Amino acid sequence: MLRSSPTFCIPGIFFWICTSLLSSATALAVDDCLLALADNPQQVMEGFGASDAWNVDFVGKFWAEEEKLRMAEQLFSQEMDESGNPLGIGLSIWRFNIGAGSAEQGERSQISNPTRRVECFMGEDGSYDWSKQSGQQWFLRQAVEYGVPSLVAFTNSPPVSMTRNGLAHGAGGYQSNLLPEMRDAYATFLCDVVEHFEQQGIHFQFISPINEPQYEWKSTKQEGSPWTNSDIHDMIRSLDLKIRDRGLPTKILTPEAADWRNLFELKGKEEHSFQLTALFDPESPSYIGAYPTIENRFAVHSYWTNETEAEILRTRRQSRRLAENYSVQLHQTEYSLIALNRVKMHRPDDAWEVAQFIAKIIHFDLTEANVASWSFWTAMAEEAGDLKRYLLLELKPERPRDLTSGGTHLASKNLAALGHYSRFIRPGFQRVSVNQPAPCADIGEQELLVSAFLSGNRKEGVFVISNLSKESIALPVLWSSNYNPVQTEVYLSNREHSLQRQDSILTNRKLTIAPQSIVTIVDTF
Repeated sequence: MLRSSPTFCIPGIFFWICTSLLSSATALAVDDCLLALADNPQQVMEGFGASDAWNVDFVGKFWAEEEKLRMAEQLFSQEMDESGNPLGIGLSIWRFNIGAGSAEQGERSQISNPTRRVECFMGEDGSYDWSKQSGQQWFLRQAVEYGVPSLVAFTNSPPVSMTRNGLAHGAGGYQSNLLPEMRDAYATFLCDVVEHFEQQGIHFQFISPINEPQYEWKSTKQEGSPWTNSDIHDMIRSLDLKIRDRGLPTKILTPEAADWRNLFELKGKEEHSFQLTALFDPESPSYIGAYPTIENRFAVHSYWTNETEAEILRTRRQSRRLAENYSVQLHQTEYSLIALNRVKMHRPDDAWEVAQFIAKIIHFDLTEANVASWSFWTAMAEEAGDLKRYLLLELKPERPRDLTSGGTHLASKNLAALGHYSRFIRPGFQRVSVNQPAPCADIGEQELLVSAFLSGNRKEGVFVISNLSKESIALPVLWSSNYNPVQTEVYLSNREHSLQRQDSILTNRKLTIAPQSIVTIVDTF
């Protein structure tokens, strides 16, 4: 049962409205309203996104045009079909992986899975071939055509010609795989890539030169390099200078920390830990906050810190407090449900429960960590008996495990779960606080997750509500401060529906949300 919070208080008029609306409720009774506090603003959102690593390149190169166009529509479109259902989830961030050259090395790269190898625009002789990564470039141009407002170019490793071991992954140890004497060359390479696309009319708002610096990356599963906090500082100093010298309108997004704990505690090696303090405390020798292209943004991944709800809350709240202390804006740039077997709370056991779990992480990253953007890890992949945990679009190649054979695709439930946020909460929307019922008591987890957002001009408001319980919930959903909707649209996802418009589950501002569902309410004022 949902229970009322003894400390919950609503201004008298709203209490009267809630009591009146609930008098005829036939579903699970809730004593409180969901009340969006328009006068209690939180972070301004920059958007929601996904990454093109790694399968996008194969799909873009080898799959039929019609199939690719439908996939791009599902990822980027903000249009509706004739029934008022979204044609796509309207991603507002697209992350483009700049490869290090493991694809050209083939088996010599030591990366066993060919789909994890990535081409590099720069050859080992230093010449450029801009036809490389053509499949990724196809989807990048689709993102531009659909008006995706924020493009991020990110790397997992420096080009192989610049690394200590001549490979795109580490050889062991926690020192950067970048040769020290190649630091400026790496910065030049990144600026060359950004400038080339700028000349093509494709503007990268951000360049991310470092990825998950806490790992050794000696694994042969993908491109990657470790970076100490000192390494990060030195690399950012070089890149900041090159960007400004070239007059490029691109900012740096870093360090893509492996998980939230790396921001504030000792996790592994000290030279990779306490990253918020190491990189943004002016007294730190690794301080990067003074470099103009940084703008006090910190990128982090939400992997691993989801075993229990207590862990989710602790890690994000502590990160937020520290970030606010240094006036740093947090961005969650990668997440998918890794290590499912380590989840100790209710563990998803089908694809829809995985999607709801992802929506739960989005909710807490927004409401507890206060992130200004949120991105899923990979836009498309072939399902491999993993409950579709790592994808938005499921690839069905003609020959299994061969993405060069062409194929078809399916929209996953993860696409719908992310779409409840990405399609309706546009860049510039501001999250506002919500007074809501207390958490459920039966399993020690919150089962009603609610967030609310207002557009920059305050003409539109959005609620996103997840009912994780196995019972229907009925309750009023209201705005404070004289925000009175003149038009309302509601969209539902559950096992049977995916972002489908609904005309009957919100009546007189009382919402009836089915068990294990996600609902988005879009109000026009």
